[in-house]
Amino acid sequence: METAKSVPGKLRLDELQILQDGLKDWKEADTNKRASLMEGMWNKIKWLDANKSLKQNEWNRKRIAIKNWMYNNSRSRARKALVTYGSKWTALKVIKLQRKKDIQQVLVKARIQPGTSAMIKHYQPAVQKVVQSLTKAELDQAARLAKEWNKRKLPPEAQAEAATSKGRKYAKQFAYDMWKQCGMRVVIMSAWKDKDGEVMVGVNDFNDELGDGELYSDWEDLHGKWSAYAKKAFGANGTEDGSGEDEAGQTTVKAWKGKKQSQFSLSTNDDGMPILPNLLDLRTLELKDIMRVFVTGHYRLACGKTNASVPWAAIADNRASYVSSKYLPPNIPFKEPTRLTHHELIETLEFWKERQQEHPEDVFRFRRWRSQDGSLEEPVSKHQCRSDKAKGKRPWTEGEVMINLDIHN
Repeated sequence: METAKSVPGKLRLDELQILQDGLKDWKEADTNKRASLMEGMWNKIKWLDANKSLKQNEWNRKRIAIKNWMYNNSRSRARKALVTYGSKWTALKVIKLQRKKDIQQVLVKARIQPGTSAMIKHYQPAVQKVVQSLTKAELDQAARLAKEWNKRKLPPEAQAEAATSKGRKYAKQFAYDMWKQCGMRVVIMSAWKDKDGEVMVGVNDFNDELGDGELYSDWEDLHGKWSAYAKKAFGANGTEDGSGEDEAGQTTVKAWKGKKQSQFSLSTNDDGMPILPNLLDLRTLELKDIMRVFVTGHYRLACGKTNASVPWAAIADNRASYVSSKYLPPNIPFKEPTRLTHHELIETLEFWKERQQEHPEDVFRFRRWRSQDGSLEEPVSKHQCRSDKAKGKRPWTEGEVMINLDIHN
């Protein structure tokens, strides 16, 4: 049976049925639960056959239509703020912070594993057990500290706890408020001392979640300067004037979102060519990974070398020598993925996705590859690749292409 064509911004009967089926649970859910329910409905609709050919901008319009339909039909109150700033300290909150190890010990003795549903059930009884073990003087001290903390700046241990558990929420609320109230986009660079006294630096960027925005792509260029500022601003002992120094005379600065080793894979066809997946709703970093693996897979097919790296800079300087223009979208540069914007990544990958649907045997290919001496070579034949494979050399992996990527989160 032929599937009805999807119209961006409008909802079909099969889509409305999915929303109608989930409406009851949506009405009864709190704000946090609604987020996961919405995600589930988006995913069900996204994978309908009629929507598999949607481009990201078309899917964004349909997402808005889905969201509007749910809110219009739920008759719910206006959404609350994402977070509440400056919640009041109580004696119990002080005890939870200062006696965290004691509370954990009670749970361990009861054989309750951290992060399980059983821990959620037994956490409050564990807290009460610790509270009951305290003397009157210790309880009075907790009450005094709560009163003091509500009037003045929190002590370092409480600040470190808040930075870890609430820092991102506060930043997200601020970014959303600035966008909603002022139409302003913000990228928040942050620095703080963790519980071990080490200076942490990071960035909060939610612009890809606001309107048609994109993530700021040049954070790496600012990282060194911001780290130096954080080191000077905090000093070694947590002072804000930078006057403190540790025993070694310097402060350790750690990246909050540092470099990590990541593995990403794409399925391949019978000829070993990588196959692009559904691209809807992917974040910028995921799009960069997909493009890098896709291009690297094709480059390794061209040269027949299993560990070959793509000479991105050389290709960018002399693109026509490496790739025919028919394999590239117009007006989009061919550069290393970290140098492309979210829009450029989407345009490039959607161009290849269309070719994958219309020309599955000729989606993308290199016309030349670069040898160690810098000369440009013709692609190896499929027969050569098969021969290498028979000898135990694997220029590609049948069924899947997996590449280790050094990426910055």
